[in-house]
Amino acid sequence: MSIYRKIKLGTFESLMALLFSLRERHPHIPMHPFVISEDVKRALAIDATGVILGISRRLSDRIMIDRLSTGLIQHKELFYLNEKPLPCVIESDYKLNDNWLTAENNYPLYFNLYKILVSRMDKVRMFEIGVRTGYQGVVCAKACKNMSSAFYMGVDPNLYVDKGLMLAGETLNVMRTLFRNFDFALIEGYSWERNIQKSFFYSGPFDIIHIDGDHSLQGKLIDLELARHLVAPEGLILVDDYDHHPVIKEAVKKSIAMGWFSEFIYIPTLRGLAILQ
Repeated sequence: MSIYRKIKLGTFESLMALLFSLRERHPHIPMHPFVISEDVKRALAIDATGVILGISRRLSDRIMIDRLSTGLIQHKELFYLNEKPLPCVIESDYKLNDNWLTAENNYPLYFNLYKILVSRMDKVRMFEIGVRTGYQGVVCAKACKNMSSAFYMGVDPNLYVDKGLMLAGETLNVMRTLFRNFDFALIEGYSWERNIQKSFFYSGPFDIIHIDGDHSLQGKLIDLELARHLVAPEGLILVDDYDHHPVIKEAVKKSIAMGWFSEFIYIPTLRGLAILQ
């Protein structure tokens, strides 16, 4: 059952919207509207420049990295139904400089990755930080269509795209109608909010966690530290924009230096994808 949690933040919400807008133009501006954990504080302070991100052979074999780019489908096979775009498709997404929506090495590559990851599972639970309009949820639903059960949970502050969560909800409802094995939950809010985090823990653990939320160093470390507690024993954490924002690589290095994760692999998606375990 989909969940839309409306948070009355008042003036605080307006301030957060302003700060996020400023961050887009000035990513060095810090945000400290909450108390961060001691682990995240230590991670921020640790020097990870000497960390070498060695590729895990075990993860390479599990992901079948040599097969990821084989037989890629077109984006319309994912995001169109009866030759009409799903609600998640925003016209402006076609105008991005890097062809983010249509590139074969973006969502079609994710689709192949998900199919490989779930091929030996009967049930799967996926969690995403940063929903936008629900593209990843669609890819998850379609990759898992032959499983007995697939559940997707996403959290998003609903500030970056106008009516983003509404579009995601409409889209994922279509997926639920098409695939009876698929269900989802959407939560409006921030992944660092303690009361919202309770919903994650009640719904986990998760086999796949996709992180595409706050792109500040502190925000990314908060999400990585959260993810390590939510992931299932053999689950994987996918960190998007690894090549697109320098702080992502720094956060991944710090998380490994802290011992949160022991295995790493890099997937050459359009904007780079790090996978951790």
